[in-house]
Amino acid sequence: MLFRYATQLSVPDISRAMQAGIRIVVALPAEAKPINHQLGLVRDNRADAFPLYRNDNIALVLCSPGKQAAAEATRWLAGYLPSAENTLWLNIGIAGHPTRELGEALLAGSVSDGYQGATLQTVPPGGFHCPTAPLVTLSEPRFDYSRACLLDMEGFGFFSSAVDFAPPERVQCLKIVSDNRKNSATQINAKMVRYLMQQNLDTLQQLIQALGERA
Repeated sequence: MLFRYATQLSVPDISRAMQAGIRIVVALPAEAKPINHQLGLVRDNRADAFPLYRNDNIALVLCSPGKQAAAEATRWLAGYLPSAENTLWLNIGIAGHPTRELGEALLAGSVSDGYQGATLQTVPPGGFHCPTAPLVTLSEPRFDYSRACLLDMEGFGFFSSAVDFAPPERVQCLKIVSDNRKNSATQINAKMVRYLMQQNLDTLQQLIQALGERA
């Protein structure tokens, strides 16, 4: 298993991105908890449509699994906290991949609505050294791993909505591999998800920093 050592997210390192604003959409509480802790985000009790965590110009919304839920949460967040064009939008969470190692972070090089649906191209940021892979968003979990791509349930709903509020280069999907052909998705639990996220907080910081340089 491939894991990275987590580092404390440094406010000076991401200060430029913070000035522009950061909006994060995640599906699972176990994905959100390590990010909230590292960024010092606290629950906004005034938000009743979705669980929302905030600190200054950073906001994280918990959408629950599913493409539609991700789309609705993204659009709701854009309305609840109006943002500028240079605001950074991120979808972060676990995903399956047939051959990539558990714990490996990959940036979506494209985002597709299922195997046969629309495909939207992403714009990976310069200065961020991370492997990329196509991301396919499915309506329900599938474990056949028939194609060399990332598999999730939220990416397309998030990306197709977020690009209405920011240019594509400011909208990114960062996925952490949680299952593959050798490691079944049936082993996934909240403790494992938290661990995978914690071990990739340094990758998250590097992505935010790279995008902040272009803000």
